[in-house]
Amino acid sequence: MTTVKKLKIALLTNRNDHLIAEIIPRIKEMSEISFKDIIYCKEKRGGLFVLMEWVNQVFIKKIRNFLEKIILYPKVEEDLFTLSSRLGISAHQLNNIYSQKNIDFFRSLNLDLLIVHEIKTLKKPILDIPFLGSIKLHQGEIQKYCGDTPGFGELWNNEEQIGATVHFIRDMGGACDIVIQKFLPIFEYDNLTSVKAKISELSLEILPEAIKQVACQRKQRIPQFSKTGNRHPAPTLYRR
Repeated sequence: MTTVKKLKIALLTNRNDHLIAEIIPRIKEMSEISFKDIIYCKEKRGGLFVLMEWVNQVFIKKIRNFLEKIILYPKVEEDLFTLSSRLGISAHQLNNIYSQKNIDFFRSLNLDLLIVHEIKTLKKPILDIPFLGSIKLHQGEIQKYCGDTPGFGELWNNEEQIGATVHFIRDMGGACDIVIQKFLPIFEYDNLTSVKAKISELSLEILPEAIKQVACQRKQRIPQFSKTGNRHPAPTLYRR
């Protein structure tokens, strides 16, 4: 009897929130893969960004996470590290993924595929390490929207649908071929909270599907002709 080799994957993220806590068990239960490592890495910034990050961590993020917990993910009680431990996944916290020590660590994992979540830029040599490459979950229709506030641009422009995308990535975080993309309708009564819930629903659905497609190599990639979509950052006072 021939043994089918499982796809060896790892998750690279800089988020420790309720969405990532929903994603991890769904990937872990997939029979096509071997998922034993999560790499948690905070992207370093200096100057004004440090102050902004402090404000975000102390005030904004706590409020947002609380609202997400009670509105979008009421059943999730564990963070990334306690959840990983319970599921038998090794969670590694790295300060600089491009140090030689950490590059050697990535190589030691012998990955077939790297799943990237929320890391804005990923460069060589990390990108060259996974045998099949790296894919990223994007909460939006990446050909049109690639900002930091999922759903805001779609509502502002009165779009009729909201999307989520999984795509391959290239050096410096640029988007490459799309693996899978799905949409849900936006209704007149929808607001930012309900649209974000739809994006999360799509994200949880398409990421396992994308991994299966890459593992089986059974579906042709969708070329992304535009290099980047329109950027829609957090709402300004004018746009509120």
